[in-house]
Amino acid sequence: MGRKGLERWVFLLSAAFLLFLAAFSYGYSVAKNRRFPHRLIVQASDDLEAVVDLFRANAHVIHSSRKQGGVTIHNTALTQPGLTFLTAYDGERFRPFLIDIEGRVVHRPRSIASWMPCSLGRCPIAMPIGS
Repeated sequence: MGRKGLERWVFLLSAAFLLFLAAFSYGYSVAKNRRFPHRLIVQASDDLEAVVDLFRANAHVIHSSRKQGGVTIHNTALTQPGLTFLTAYDGERFRPFLIDIEGRVVHRPRSIASWMPCSLGRCPIAMPIGS
């Protein structure tokens, strides 16, 4: 590395140090004198602490405020016939399955390939209501 390269590195390091010093000084001034972004920084810091506290307490799992869970009204006379496609994590990966209106598992494929259209001789069709 020649003299010019060394001078360039000294200049870049000096500029970086001066920029760091200016940012540090401004941050100190904001904290001490409670200038413009102080309130926003304090709010963001408080929000971050709240999120960290929730995560540490496993509160990222949101529990329902209702005492009874599930469907609000289950009236089979008002429901459309058909199946519901769901995916669930079984401890290894997410797997698809079909359930009926009573919640019984009707079909649970062993592989994703069996869900490909027409793979079982049955091609998907659109229902009259568009679903």
